[in-house]
Amino acid sequence: MRQAAAGAQLIGESLATLSGQDLDFDKWHVFFAGERLDCQESFLLAKKLWIDSCKIPESQVHPIPQFIPAEGAAAQYTAEICMQDETVLVDSEQGLPAVDLLLLDMAEDGTIGRLKPNSLGAQVRNLEVGQPGCAFLACSCAH
Repeated sequence: MRQAAAGAQLIGESLATLSGQDLDFDKWHVFFAGERLDCQESFLLAKKLWIDSCKIPESQVHPIPQFIPAEGAAAQYTAEICMQDETVLVDSEQGLPAVDLLLLDMAEDGTIGRLKPNSLGAQVRNLEVGQPGCAFLACSCAH
């Protein structure tokens, strides 16, 4: 299972229910999206709420580099993702890394995964938006 997560609290609380389930967490790889670069808020909360209790191997948890300029963190994390074996991440038809499960939450102001409404990055057509406070879940199976 290849997973990416953003917005730790709501997602963490939801995933905490997985602990104790009959799932093979040895095959899970966890990547992060929307992490702040001055702390590991999402990573640390995810680790506390569900990664440790689900016993996902540490080598399969991929936090975003911290305390470096955004461009450097993006370059390092892009390299981390691109260096994954095909058994971990495969490319989609568009040539982008494909994950099995993508979790994003939405803040009351409409921010999704650190992407602010009305920002340049949010100018996407045909985007459906749900209610504030709900978690967004998108699944794609990579084989």
